[in-house]
Amino acid sequence: MLAGSASSGLSVHDFALAMFDEDGALDTSIGEAGLVTTDVSPGQAFADDFAEDLAIQADGRIVLAGRNTSATFNDLAMVRYTDRGEVDESFGGDGEGILITDFHGAGDRGNDVAIGPDGKAVAAVDAANGGSFALARALP
Repeated sequence: MLAGSASSGLSVHDFALAMFDEDGALDTSIGEAGLVTTDVSPGQAFADDFAEDLAIQADGRIVLAGRNTSATFNDLAMVRYTDRGEVDESFGGDGEGILITDFHGAGDRGNDVAIGPDGKAVAAVDAANGGSFALARALP
């Protein structure tokens, strides 16, 4: 699996997830030709979303962490997917499968994500433009 960002050519980026089969070939049974994209900031102008890391839970669900951006802010963004690359709407508490957290009003970015022994996702965050460090623990 790979996490990153994808653009439709309009210079707006979304979270991207690519999955591969056991032979290393792109799994084209998911998403569009094997690529799943998620707009973390729908309806926001100049909103770019960049996934920086992924972790796989024991049940196969996949958590991506990164940032959503606009002309005025960056916030930690996390998205959880099922083992088949569909957004897990039970994550995030709003029924969208997305968790966005603001630590300092601007400049927050999820750099790494890990799954703890309790099954919860923990993201390491570069907060406030590199001046602070934070941890965000997402409940399942």
